[in-house]
Amino acid sequence: MKANITRLRNNMTSKVNKMLNRKMQVKKWRYLCFVSSIVGLLCYALSPSFNHLFGKWNLLKVSLYCLFSFVICLADLLANAITWQKSPSLRFRAHLAVSVFTITTIYSFFFDKANAKPDAYSLISSAAFAVMSLCMSKQTHLGFEVDLLYFFCGYFTLQLMKIKKVLAVVGACFAYSLIMFRVYLGESGLPIQDQPSIGNQNGAESDPILHFIPNNTAAPSVVEDPIRHFYQTNPSNENRKTMVRKLIDWIIGRV
Repeated sequence: MKANITRLRNNMTSKVNKMLNRKMQVKKWRYLCFVSSIVGLLCYALSPSFNHLFGKWNLLKVSLYCLFSFVICLADLLANAITWQKSPSLRFRAHLAVSVFTITTIYSFFFDKANAKPDAYSLISSAAFAVMSLCMSKQTHLGFEVDLLYFFCGYFTLQLMKIKKVLAVVGACFAYSLIMFRVYLGESGLPIQDQPSIGNQNGAESDPILHFIPNNTAAPSVVEDPIRHFYQTNPSNENRKTMVRKLIDWIIGRV
């Protein structure tokens, strides 16, 4: 009995520590995304790319740019708290992906027509936006974050090539480091939310009984009486053996 209690206490302690570590990781990614977006927006406002596309600053442009920057920064801070509790619909994700694709394509068209060489502000802004896209891919699963990462990495490399073609190696190394870092995070078990995840996002094994919970049933009631809830689900004959096996494994794990 004491051994079971000790095992249960250790399991609970491990789960609590994992939850705390994940919350700390989410906060770090959120603040890094926020800081990189501020740096990117400020540097882009001071870069010649903005003047080439939108002309000189005036009161209207300052107001609109401040409003746009505020929306971007607010979305960075609340990215993990908005859906982000519930996965958005496929239609919404498709419309959002098409919008991002259209905006980046139009911007690339005007960027190709620019003859002026980019300065330090342009390079810093594109690099900061690439880091922001990487951080967004750690927090949301809207489907366009990775595309933004590739776009800004390519944009950064093209800017370096306009300065000197040899600098394309620097841009390629920068893009490679960000992309491989993202792959490393996925291989190490940290959540990368390109697609909506089901169950525990930390990669831990979830309780099999949770797969039998209807949408309108709360999880605490299942934990109190899993046997009663199991029979309420009325499984088919071909799946009954599998469900019973999972239920038995779950009960043994709770003992």
